[in-house]
Amino acid sequence: MILNRLVTTEGNNLSFHINHTVNGKPYVLSEGERYYIAIAKESEPENLISTYSAPFADIEVVHQFEEGRYVFEISVGDDSFRQVIMPALDDKHRPLTELIVLRRISDD
Repeated sequence: MILNRLVTTEGNNLSFHINHTVNGKPYVLSEGERYYIAIAKESEPENLISTYSAPFADIEVVHQFEEGRYVFEISVGDDSFRQVIMPALDDKHRPLTELIVLRRISDD
């Protein structure tokens, strides 16, 4: 069961907003905290393709992803500790998140 899905076209940057709440209120990053996203091929979730971080909830991933399906995990923290707030897989290693990169049919 996919709970969160991002879709983009190959060659495009991936931009999205993290809606992170705690006890029903928007989470405010502490000084030094960042959001992190780790991305891996859906068929090989143990082999990370890339990781990105941002000091705010609007994320832009600049990467030339090939067409295909990926899983992603989002965490929050600092250099010493990160807490996963959106896991990529459930306890049976089934994807909970999905990044779909669609094939571009024109170079225009």
